Amino acid sequence: MKPFEKVPVRIKAADITSATQSWLLPEVGSSHVIGIHAKKGEPEPDVIVQEEEIVAEKVTLAELESIRESAFEEGFESGKQEGYEFGQKEGEARGYQAGLERGEQEVKVLTEKLSSMLASLESPLWKRNEACAEWVSTLAINIAESVLRTEAVYQKEVILESVKASLSQLPDPEAEIRVRIHPDDQLAVASLSELPDSRIRFVIDPSVTLGGCFVESQNTRIDDSIERRFSDVVAKVNQRLAEHLRVSNSTSSDTHEG
Repeated sequence: MKPFEKVPVRIKAADITSATQSWLLPEVGSSHVIGIHAKKGEPEPDVIVQEEEIVAEKVTLAELESIRESAFEEGFESGKQEGYEFGQKEGEARGYQAGLERGEQEVKVLTEKLSSMLASLESPLWKRNEACAEWVSTLAINIAESVLRTEAVYQKEVILESVKASLSQLPDPEAEIRVRIHPDDQLAVASLSELPDSRIRFVIDPSVTLGGCFVESQNTRIDDSIERRFSDVVAKVNQRLAEHLRVSNSTSSDTHEG
């Protein structure tokens, strides 16, 4: 039988012959209890508070001045940086505004130029055609003059053909005829003066342009000079250009109205 399985024995009071003593239960408190004996707790160590004396460091006047200067410089740099940032933003804003105004002015000028160009494009074509016609006319006249003078110098048959054409226009071939020519053209027309029964008399006149002639009879005078032929060419050129301008302007007007 195990110890905890033993059956308790009840003792009667009549069976107790010796004196008995009451047994009190031990007190259970904060102390460590082992069996029926209480073990006293270990005493807590005494805490010693040591007061340290804080000794203020002595600051000299020079150190105070250095601290003041450092604080001033720090504040100055901070203010300088803030002022720079503000000034930069302000400058950028003003620069942007100035650039914007300048850009608007340039755009305005370019717009005016463009408007002027568009207006010129919308103007009647006859204005531009007239300018072009003047240029073409001048060019054609210069070319014609150059060709006539070159032929008169290098092609001696020109004066011979000129004299023959003028003689054919005379109403009275029986009358005496005088032909004024340039001295250098005398040899070219010599064959005409050698014809039998020829009533043609050549008169040498330095005032006559080389290649041209003046044919005169009793009642007739024919101008077949280089100047007159050149004038005829100019008149024909101007006439052709005038017709071209008239047709071109009429077409342009019809297109614009449509």
